[in-house]
Formats: sequence, C-alpha cells, structure tokens
Amino acid sequence: MKGLKCSELVLSLPHTLFAVFIDAYHAKMRDDDVAAGGVGRIKDVTIFTALGIDTKAHKSILGFWVNEGDENKALWADVFQDMVTRGLKRVLVFVTDDFPGVKEIIKKPYPFAIINYALFTCKETSGLIFQRKYIRR
Repeated sequence: MKGLKCSELVLSLPHTLFAVFIDAYHAKMRDDDVAAGGVGRIKDVTIFTALGIDTKAHKSILGFWVNEGDENKALWADVFQDMVTRGLKRVLVFVTDDFPGVKEIIKKPYPFAIINYALFTCKETSGLIFQRKYIRR
C-alpha cells in the first residue's frame, strides 16, 4: 500500500451537504503485496473516514482513505482536496475531533463552514468527568 487512496464508494459527491462527520481511525493491517515483499507483514495504518448528511437527512459515506503511518495535516488536506475534486463545494457544518490544524485545513476549501467538535472529544480534551446525577436529568 502506497500513499493515500480513496475507496471508490461514490465517484462524484453532491454539490452541497448539511453536515460532514470526519475522523481518523488507527489500526493494524496485514500487507499482502507480494511485489513489495510485504507478505504477512503487519503495519500501522490510518483510515480517514467521511460521512455526509444532506438537507433531507439522508446519510452517505463519502469515502475511506487509507494511509500507512500516522494521522497528519498533509493527509487531511489531501482528503479535503479529494472531496472538492469529486464535487463537494459547500458544507454547512463539519463535525470532527480536535486534531491540531484540522480547522485551518477545513477553512481553505470551505471558508464559510461551521466547525463543531464531537461531544466525547470535548469531554476527553477538557478533562471533564460527567457525574451520574447530571446525566440523569
């Protein structure tokens, strides 16, 4: 596996979406590439995902991008560039974790988008512990 590749779930994307949820998952993957001599080798990969919701509340998977190694800003920039190239021009809301620099990367192709952070990410990064008495309300 070399570089960033998008699975071709949807070749073209809608012009406008209400919300896009993005995240990166870290996993291990077995390399079966015989030509590269990687048969059976286990390596760390990052899987970038994007889920879109249109104005009629229909959900669609916008893509999976797999890359060997860790999550970084340059790879997120490639993900957004791929979505723009495939036709996504306007997004009202992006929901993401608080990965450093992702806000600036989103604002380049989507300058008017609102960026919200996922609730569990806010809980983790702020160090807040929700007590049961508040959750029951």
